[in-house]
Amino acid sequence: MDSLTIAALVAECNLRLRGARLNKIFQPSADEMEFRLWTGSETLRLYLLSRPQRARFHLTENDFPHPFTPPRFCQLLRARLTRLLSFEQVGADRLVLIHFNGKNDIVYRLLVDLRPKPNLILLDPDDRIIDLLRRGGAGERPGDRYVWPELRRQPLVPDVLPEIPSECMDSQAFRTWLLETVAPMSKIAADDMAESVQRGEVPGEVLSRYAEDLANGSWQPQVLTVKGASQLSVLPLRCLAPDVLAEYDTVSAALDAGDVVVPAEGLQAELKKTVNKALKKLRKRLSQIETDYAGLDDLEGLQHTGNLLLSHLHLLRRGMTELEVDDYAADPPVQVTIPLDPRLTPQENADKLFKKARKRRRGEEHYVRRLQETQEEIDWLEAMALAFEETDDAVELDALKKQLAAAGYLKLREEPARRQSKAASAALLEMVSPSGYQLTWGRNPRQNDTVSREVAAPEDLWFHAHNLPGCHLVLRRAGRSGEIPEEDVLFAAALAAGYSRARNDSRVEVMVTEAKYVKKPKGARPGLVTVEKYRTVLVEPKRLDPSSSPLEIETEKASSPLA
Repeated sequence: MDSLTIAALVAECNLRLRGARLNKIFQPSADEMEFRLWTGSETLRLYLLSRPQRARFHLTENDFPHPFTPPRFCQLLRARLTRLLSFEQVGADRLVLIHFNGKNDIVYRLLVDLRPKPNLILLDPDDRIIDLLRRGGAGERPGDRYVWPELRRQPLVPDVLPEIPSECMDSQAFRTWLLETVAPMSKIAADDMAESVQRGEVPGEVLSRYAEDLANGSWQPQVLTVKGASQLSVLPLRCLAPDVLAEYDTVSAALDAGDVVVPAEGLQAELKKTVNKALKKLRKRLSQIETDYAGLDDLEGLQHTGNLLLSHLHLLRRGMTELEVDDYAADPPVQVTIPLDPRLTPQENADKLFKKARKRRRGEEHYVRRLQETQEEIDWLEAMALAFEETDDAVELDALKKQLAAAGYLKLREEPARRQSKAASAALLEMVSPSGYQLTWGRNPRQNDTVSREVAAPEDLWFHAHNLPGCHLVLRRAGRSGEIPEEDVLFAAALAAGYSRARNDSRVEVMVTEAKYVKKPKGARPGLVTVEKYRTVLVEPKRLDPSSSPLEIETEKASSPLA
């Protein structure tokens, strides 16, 4: 949440909530709070979310589940706060103070920190921390004096505008200066003002008009589509004309509707962190499985020793501690010494070896199953990590996040249908080979499933980077028979390499097979397949040029096919 949106919310909440009596406080989850307030004419709900990349506050009309027993911080707020006095944005930054009256007329302040590490902090009149939603280290514990961050930017005052440096008079430099110097500010507001300068307006006049809009509270909440993501704009735009998804009466209504998707770069960082943490854990598990397997007894050796004992039972007597026999299975024959348990009969000693062999066999089956399951999970997560890198579309990233949640790697609070984000609508990637064959490939594991299971016909050619996460790419015959020119095979393989983990390598080995040899194991995760037989080619990775038509991709080829 940018500082300009926060300024709009502070103005809105002061207008509607100033002086409201606090009826109830709930904590739906570890990072959510809900305040129910009586204004004298209606009950309003204030929602606070302290989740990284999604931190925000606004009025809401949605119902949230409430735990039967309120958590620690919620109980504290209930015990101390009685009436909401006002909202204050600190230094036009992403810090908001909510002033409350408490019992015995003590004034408490709830600091809503909306920076990259969000938190809620209850302060006393002397800036001492009473408690925090998330307790941290030194300076962030109950009893510590809160250390206010230094102001990086001076709040904008219409009568005293900051001087714009002479080197910031062109549109791009002006935009950078706005984002680094002026507060409150948002990226879309800076883009709009930079566009005004690009069209010939004077930077000082543009900034003065912005300051007037801010001072007059000329709020115009709109959800816009910008570079494939939904984005909230709170002030009128003078030059930019992006697609408008929806217009709202208040900023709270826009945020409450759930139409604003988290910016792609923030969500990407969140998803990468989740996946990397899971991969680290799985690789540690894989190493432990291999260590456990190495510690198992030799299956063939146990079976062979047991058979040697059976063939020499006539030499055994109870009480013997070992038996020396000739092993004629070795070439040349050797004499071996077999340890014995003197408490057991000869037959019981042999049975003990066969029992250990059966246990060893069960251990091997368990090892193979665990190894396969762990490796498949690693392969799927690596494919998901690649999918995050291959898209900057916020809606598609949100859908990938839901896939991680469905697989158990994330916890998402169930939201009412009207608040759920839109499903990803990104299409499969397509291209035409030099001879006119249609090439189709996916951006993520679910799309790869679609390519391999629904798009590909049995005689189509299927491509995938060898032993690397990457796309499933299909060269579609579309009824054309005969040999496919090697030029087209190498062209398709180069694209498959370009949309794989090895996209920046100079040469990549790519699997080529007919789609009928690609099978999806029962119960496997999306995008995971087995390939019965294939050949490989070595190619230079190629990708679509985003600035040109797909048909303009370079067609130079790499080496000939490998055996």
